[in-house]
Amino acid sequence: ASYTQELEKRLLDDGIRINIQSTIKHYTGSGKDQRIFDKAPEIRERMIFLQDGERSKPYSLFMQNVFSFSFSRKNKNDDAPDSLTIAMSMAFGYSTRVEVFSRPW
Repeated sequence: ASYTQELEKRLLDDGIRINIQSTIKHYTGSGKDQRIFDKAPEIRERMIFLQDGERSKPYSLFMQNVFSFSFSRKNKNDDAPDSLTIAMSMAFGYSTRVEVFSRPW
């Protein structure tokens, strides 16, 4: 196992879940592509998909869009992988809190 995989495993054993990127050159796309890139490890780890024989036609088309997505070329349709990133954010996202206060000085 690679260093990052071993580190991730040890942290998970301790109940700590983090997303470690182990690429040498970080993808520098923007917008939707960047969102997909950032969430890809979590999608692979946490999502469960139906097997080939269990999929309806619309589900199969959705999965075809997911499997055909590539960072190295222009994608005809990237809505399926993007919807998975949104689902991950909704299911496991972090909420933020904004507080307005007076300056102390």
